[in-house]
Amino acid sequence: MALILPAKAEGFARAAEVTRKGFMAARDVSDDKPAVQVIETDGSAAGALAAYQEALAKNVAVIVGPLTKTEVAAVIKEPVLVPTLLLNTPDGAVSAPRGLYMLSLSTELEAQAVADAAYRPDATTAVVVATASPISRRASTAFQEAWTRQGGVIKEVIEFTGNLARVKRGVDAARANVVFLAADPERARVLRPFLGRNTVIISTSQVYAIPRMEVPPPPAAPATRPDAPGTAAPAVPAAPVEPAAPELQKVPDLNGLRFVDMPWLLQPDHAATMVYARPEPALPADLARLYALGIDAFRVAQQLSRQRGSFEIDGVTGKLAVNGGLIERTPVQAEYRDGVAVLRDPASAFAAQAGR
Repeated sequence: MALILPAKAEGFARAAEVTRKGFMAARDVSDDKPAVQVIETDGSAAGALAAYQEALAKNVAVIVGPLTKTEVAAVIKEPVLVPTLLLNTPDGAVSAPRGLYMLSLSTELEAQAVADAAYRPDATTAVVVATASPISRRASTAFQEAWTRQGGVIKEVIEFTGNLARVKRGVDAARANVVFLAADPERARVLRPFLGRNTVIISTSQVYAIPRMEVPPPPAAPATRPDAPGTAAPAVPAAPVEPAAPELQKVPDLNGLRFVDMPWLLQPDHAATMVYARPEPALPADLARLYALGIDAFRVAQQLSRQRGSFEIDGVTGKLAVNGGLIERTPVQAEYRDGVAVLRDPASAFAAQAGR
């Protein structure tokens, strides 16, 4: 196999390294353990094309990568001589030639998946609340396109710039069936209380951060009382205090928020995810997702190298349906309850709620 990653690109080197480690973690537990040729690029279109030709010259069975949108847009125009798995999607609609596959974690695809899960004939109206960040705006646009394509109506698009009262007024006035929130975890915690108590609020994995473990303070020692006024309390050896067990940090501000993310983050104790080594120290959520992408990229590439062009994988990034072109990735649905993200029943719709 050839693995093309932007390890020499400023701003992408860390992402490339984490993806490579995930890829190799999956290889390490595979039966055949194929040889992997890692080809590093500088993140440019020209560099990606040179790396792709180098991979072909090595006579590999399958090519995986590149990773960035710029590189993918360049390589997707090349003749496909061996099965090729791109790790991103170019901007805009593309037609993938035979033998080309795309596995992507893009926020646009997640926003479309959220819209598909939430839309119902009896729940057709939505409000979009977004921030000014590029990823938030991309998610907002993708959700709006997917929602209206199904026949839904976007009643209001609110960009949060610091005025929470304006957000609340807009959401309350719209009286929509759902609110789509496009925000990072910090801003989501600020915005959630202003989006309505009984409103269905949905989002992508952008809102989720891996919770930290917190150690509660030890219990205070019991106060001692003198036997009689004016006498000192007898010295009593203090009983040993067991250290408190770490507890998961809770975020009650997000209660009721529904979102999608991958099993790698939401089901770490699941047998299908425990097969693969976890990096030490633990990675933040954005890099952990790339590590998981590397794992699933190897698993898909392994099947492609065996001349399989249509198959399904219960992946650590979600359920993967592979049939040429864009690989359909179905993430898991979760909801914040009592300050903790818990899985929702896959059969339950995002928009399903009493009185709606």
